[in-house]
Amino acid sequence: MVKTLLHSLLNGIEQSRFMLFLDSSVIEDHSLLYTFTYNAVQRKSKTYIFLFEHSEEAFLKKANLTNSRDKVICYTHDLLFKSTADLADLPSGRGNAVEQNVLYVIDSLSAWLYNYHLTTVAWQLQALKSSCNDVNILALLHADCHPFEITNSIKKLATAILSITDEETELNKVKQTSAADLAPPRNHVLICNAKATRKNGKVVTSKEEFSVSKDLIFACKPWTANPKNAAIQEYVDVATLVHQSASFNLSLSQHERVQKDKLVLPYVKAKLPVVPGDNVNEAVSGKIYYEPDEADDFDEEDPDDDLDF
Repeated sequence: MVKTLLHSLLNGIEQSRFMLFLDSSVIEDHSLLYTFTYNAVQRKSKTYIFLFEHSEEAFLKKANLTNSRDKVICYTHDLLFKSTADLADLPSGRGNAVEQNVLYVIDSLSAWLYNYHLTTVAWQLQALKSSCNDVNILALLHADCHPFEITNSIKKLATAILSITDEETELNKVKQTSAADLAPPRNHVLICNAKATRKNGKVVTSKEEFSVSKDLIFACKPWTANPKNAAIQEYVDVATLVHQSASFNLSLSQHERVQKDKLVLPYVKAKLPVVPGDNVNEAVSGKIYYEPDEADDFDEEDPDDDLDF
């Protein structure tokens, strides 16, 4: 199975300090947030979940974390909206000690932004990012529910952005720049446009089709727009790809193969046994015959005698 960017982010191979999930009011999807939360909790020593939209029971059930309450602390919307403390100061029992290997989950930033100014939210997100060593933040934002300036400002804070859409939307984007006759969109097929910025500044992107079952079984593969009536292939045969891209014929015809089999190479011919009357095997010894011409010099003079060594 090909390891994609989504797989690397999900399993912690591709590190991201602040991962932002973007959906919309038309294509609302929490499944990626639940899946990434479940996998990240297994790697973290402590998890703090800020619930602005869902109840604690609903979120933990959908994220399959009902048996992980010893590692997870939830703060629900009624407490969050009444509290005057910053989110980074809410986790209790920390004292002055700096925690290690902590995960923060925010569901969702949209509900937070409805009640607080962008400056306040951005400042507190920065505080969460620097609150402890080895921290990771997972946050969901309903992108089309806010002005472009607000969404863009939050995106600038993230080190990885996972934009969720469907196949119909992606095909419409392709049709705007291509005249190709494309296959019709499939129903209920979700696409993720993933973008991650590494510590060295390098940006990696991918466009992937994904699915998440009720048991949080995650599957994804690279997505491309397929021409009409074209068979959708998950894996491409490398040999076929090489043959198609070569500018010359890499295979032999039947006639060429017969002629190749008949050909006896010199070093093979020299080892064949002598068969009387067989012209092919008549000369089997390895001899060199040399006929000198008039330009050859047969004296015994040193050819380098005139050089001064």
